[in-house]
Amino acid sequence: MCYTGDMSYICKKKNREGTFYTFLCEGYRIDGKSRQRTLKYFGKTTDEEFQDLKRRHAKGEFDDLNKTKNIVKVSLDLDSEKVSNEAKNIGWKTLQEIYDELDITKAIKNYSKSHKFKYSLDEVMQLLVFCRVLYPDSKANTINEMQHKLFGNWDFSYNDIMRSLDHFYDLQEELQIVMHKSICENIGRSAYLVFY
Repeated sequence: MCYTGDMSYICKKKNREGTFYTFLCEGYRIDGKSRQRTLKYFGKTTDEEFQDLKRRHAKGEFDDLNKTKNIVKVSLDLDSEKVSNEAKNIGWKTLQEIYDELDITKAIKNYSKSHKFKYSLDEVMQLLVFCRVLYPDSKANTINEMQHKLFGNWDFSYNDIMRSLDHFYDLQEELQIVMHKSICENIGRSAYLVFY
Protein backbone atom coordinates (compact mmCIF):
# COMPACT_ATOMS: atom_id res chain seq x y z
CA MET A 1 0.00 0.00 0.00
CA CYS A 2 1.75 3.17 -1.17
CA TYR A 3 0.91 6.83 -1.50
CA THR A 4 3.01 8.52 -4.14
CA GLY A 5 4.19 12.09 -4.40
CA ASP A 6 6.62 13.89 -6.72
CA MET A 7 9.98 12.30 -5.91
CA SER A 8 9.14 10.20 -2.89
CA TYR A 9 6.19 8.37 -1.43
CA ILE A 10 4.87 7.13 1.89
CA CYS A 11 4.82 3.35 1.96
CA LYS A 12 3.13 1.09 4.49
CA LYS A 13 4.25 -2.54 4.60
CA LYS A 14 2.95 -5.46 6.63
CA ASN A 15 5.27 -8.09 8.07
CA ARG A 16 4.47 -11.77 8.69
CA GLU A 17 3.00 -11.05 12.12
CA GLY A 18 0.55 -8.55 10.64
CA THR A 19 2.25 -5.43 12.02
CA PHE A 20 2.33 -2.42 9.72
CA TYR A 21 5.50 -0.35 9.33
CA THR A 22 5.66 2.97 7.51
CA PHE A 23 8.52 4.35 5.43
CA LEU A 24 9.31 7.35 3.31
CA CYS A 25 10.62 5.75 0.12
CA GLU A 26 12.04 6.98 -3.16
CA GLY A 27 11.81 5.22 -6.50
CA TYR A 28 14.66 5.32 -8.98
CA ARG A 29 16.00 3.37 -11.94
CA ILE A 30 19.29 1.58 -12.59
CA ASP A 31 19.81 0.21 -16.10
CA GLY A 32 16.10 0.62 -16.78
CA LYS A 33 15.05 -1.44 -13.75
CA SER A 34 12.95 0.09 -10.99
CA ARG A 35 14.50 0.25 -7.54
CA GLN A 36 13.38 1.60 -4.20
CA ARG A 37 15.36 3.10 -1.34
CA THR A 38 14.19 4.05 2.12
CA LEU A 39 14.70 7.69 3.03
CA LYS A 40 13.13 7.56 6.50
CA TYR A 41 11.70 4.87 8.75
CA PHE A 42 8.67 5.86 10.81
CA GLY A 43 8.15 2.54 12.60
CA LYS A 44 4.82 0.99 13.56
CA THR A 45 1.87 3.18 12.63
CA THR A 46 -1.88 3.12 12.98
CA ASP A 47 -4.21 4.05 10.11
CA GLU A 48 -4.62 7.54 11.58
CA GLU A 49 -0.86 8.06 11.81
CA PHE A 50 -0.46 6.79 8.26
CA GLN A 51 -3.07 9.28 7.01
CA ASP A 52 -1.32 12.07 8.93
CA LEU A 53 2.02 11.15 7.29
CA LYS A 54 0.34 11.23 3.86
CA ARG A 55 -0.99 14.74 4.59
CA ARG A 56 2.40 15.92 5.84
CA HIS A 57 4.07 14.46 2.75
CA ALA A 58 1.57 16.19 0.46
CA LYS A 59 2.42 19.52 2.16
CA GLY A 60 6.10 18.94 1.34
CA GLU A 61 7.27 18.40 4.90
CA PHE A 62 9.66 15.62 3.86
CA ASP A 63 11.00 17.25 0.68
CA ASP A 64 14.31 18.12 2.32
CA LEU A 65 15.05 14.39 2.79
CA ASN A 66 15.18 13.96 -0.99
CA LYS A 67 17.80 16.68 -1.39
CA THR A 68 19.85 16.26 1.78
CA LYS A 69 23.06 14.34 1.37
CA ASN A 70 25.31 13.41 4.26
CA ILE A 71 28.33 15.65 3.82
CA VAL A 72 31.29 15.29 6.10
CA LYS A 73 33.55 18.31 6.28
CA VAL A 74 37.13 17.71 7.32
CA SER A 75 39.48 20.50 8.26
CA LEU A 76 43.11 20.29 9.25
CA ASP A 77 45.27 23.10 10.52
CA LEU A 78 48.41 22.74 8.41
CA ASP A 79 50.27 25.20 10.64
CA SER A 80 49.79 22.93 13.64
CA GLU A 81 52.83 21.36 15.29
CA LYS A 82 51.25 17.93 14.81
CA VAL A 83 51.39 18.42 11.04
CA SER A 84 55.09 18.92 10.63
CA ASN A 85 56.24 15.87 8.70
CA GLU A 86 54.99 15.76 5.10
CA ALA A 87 55.64 12.01 4.83
CA LYS A 88 52.91 11.21 7.36
CA ASN A 89 49.39 10.21 6.37
CA ILE A 90 46.43 12.51 7.10
CA GLY A 91 43.89 10.08 5.58
CA TRP A 92 42.80 9.11 9.07
CA LYS A 93 41.15 12.52 9.57
CA THR A 94 38.36 11.50 7.19
CA LEU A 95 38.01 8.19 8.99
CA GLN A 96 37.85 10.03 12.30
CA GLU A 97 34.78 11.95 11.13
CA ILE A 98 33.03 8.65 10.41
CA TYR A 99 34.28 7.22 13.71
CA ASP A 100 32.83 10.24 15.55
CA GLU A 101 29.50 9.99 13.70
CA LEU A 102 29.15 6.41 14.94
CA ASP A 103 29.48 7.54 18.61
CA ILE A 104 32.23 5.00 19.28
CA THR A 105 34.11 7.48 21.46
CA LYS A 106 31.07 8.00 23.68
CA ALA A 107 30.62 4.27 24.26
CA ILE A 108 34.30 3.74 25.07
CA LYS A 109 34.42 6.74 27.43
CA ASN A 110 31.37 5.42 29.30
CA TYR A 111 33.14 2.07 29.69
CA SER A 112 36.40 3.75 30.73
CA LYS A 113 34.71 5.54 33.65
CA SER A 114 34.60 2.27 35.60
CA HIS A 115 38.22 1.34 34.79
CA LYS A 116 41.59 2.96 35.37
CA PHE A 117 43.77 3.14 32.29
CA LYS A 118 47.25 4.59 31.92
CA TYR A 119 46.44 5.22 28.26
CA SER A 120 43.39 6.26 26.28
CA LEU A 121 41.35 3.20 25.31
CA ASP A 122 39.54 5.29 22.71
CA GLU A 123 42.79 6.37 21.05
CA VAL A 124 43.97 2.76 20.93
CA MET A 125 40.72 1.81 19.17
CA GLN A 126 41.16 4.70 16.73
CA LEU A 127 44.73 3.67 15.97
CA LEU A 128 43.74 0.06 15.33
CA VAL A 129 40.77 1.03 13.14
CA PHE A 130 42.62 3.69 11.12
CA CYS A 131 45.67 1.52 10.56
CA ARG A 132 43.51 -1.45 9.59
CA VAL A 133 41.93 0.66 6.85
CA LEU A 134 45.00 2.63 5.72
CA TYR A 135 47.79 0.09 6.35
CA PRO A 136 46.31 -3.40 6.81
CA ASP A 137 48.85 -5.34 8.81
CA SER A 138 49.29 -7.25 12.06
CA LYS A 139 48.74 -5.56 15.40
CA ALA A 140 52.45 -5.98 16.19
CA ASN A 141 53.44 -4.15 13.00
CA THR A 142 50.81 -1.49 13.66
CA ILE A 143 52.49 -0.81 17.00
CA ASN A 144 56.07 -1.02 15.81
CA GLU A 145 55.85 0.87 12.52
CA MET A 146 52.45 2.09 11.38
CA GLN A 147 51.47 4.30 14.32
CA HIS A 148 54.41 6.54 13.42
CA LYS A 149 53.13 6.99 9.86
CA LEU A 150 49.98 8.81 11.02
CA PHE A 151 49.75 12.42 12.13
CA GLY A 152 49.03 12.81 15.80
CA ASN A 153 50.38 11.63 19.10
CA TRP A 154 50.21 7.86 18.70
CA ASP A 155 52.65 6.46 21.20
CA PHE A 156 51.37 3.14 22.50
CA SER A 157 53.37 0.15 23.59
CA TYR A 158 52.69 -3.38 22.43
CA ASN A 159 51.39 -4.20 25.93
CA ASP A 160 48.92 -1.27 25.81
CA ILE A 161 47.40 -2.66 22.63
CA MET A 162 47.26 -6.25 23.89
CA ARG A 163 45.64 -5.20 27.19
CA SER A 164 43.07 -3.16 25.26
CA LEU A 165 41.90 -6.17 23.28
CA ASP A 166 40.35 -7.76 26.39
CA HIS A 167 38.38 -4.58 27.02
CA PHE A 168 37.29 -4.37 23.38
CA TYR A 169 36.02 -7.92 23.68
CA ASP A 170 33.92 -6.87 26.70
CA LEU A 171 32.69 -3.82 24.78
CA GLN A 172 31.83 -5.51 21.48
CA GLU A 173 28.06 -5.83 21.98
CA GLU A 174 27.70 -2.33 23.41
CA LEU A 175 29.69 -0.89 20.48
CA GLN A 176 27.53 -2.71 17.94
CA ILE A 177 24.35 -1.40 19.57
CA VAL A 178 25.66 2.18 19.74
CA MET A 179 26.81 2.10 16.10
CA HIS A 180 23.51 0.59 14.94
CA LYS A 181 21.50 3.29 16.72
CA SER A 182 23.74 6.00 15.31
CA ILE A 183 23.41 4.65 11.77
CA CYS A 184 19.62 4.40 12.14
CA GLU A 185 19.42 8.01 13.35
CA ASN A 186 21.89 9.55 10.90
CA ILE A 187 21.25 7.51 7.78
CA GLY A 188 17.80 6.07 8.37
CA ARG A 189 18.73 2.38 8.10
CA SER A 190 15.95 0.01 8.99
CA ALA A 191 16.74 -3.48 10.25
CA TYR A 192 13.18 -4.77 10.47
CA LEU A 193 14.07 -7.48 7.94
CA VAL A 194 17.41 -9.23 8.27
CA PHE A 195 18.65 -12.22 6.29
CA TYR A 196 21.07 -14.73 7.81
